Amino acid sequence: AASNLPIECKNYKTDLGNDEFNQLSERLGNKSSRMGMLFCRVIDDSTAMKKHQTDRWLRQGNMLLLFGDDDLKNLAEKRLNRDAEGIESMLRTRIRDIKYGH
Repeated sequence: AASNLPIECKNYKTDLGNDEFNQLSERLGNKSSRMGMLFCRVIDDSTAMKKHQTDRWLRQGNMLLLFGDDDLKNLAEKRLNRDAEGIESMLRTRIRDIKYGH
């Protein structure tokens, strides 16, 4: 079980790059957590962003979940509606997509 869940927020108006994914990935490890959340303003090139996530998973065993503003709004609405199943489904789908490169 993880003792914490690192979360980073980036207020950029363009897609994140290698450095931003590396910053969060470097905070993860066997003694802390293998999962982190990265929030950003926009996700324009979802294929490139997914590649960053899948690379971290395959090379380091680190699960980096990426959320744009629309995703955050969706999560907040689900929480306000007490839709725990909807939140869990969204997270499970993202994890599966990263693990299996969908």
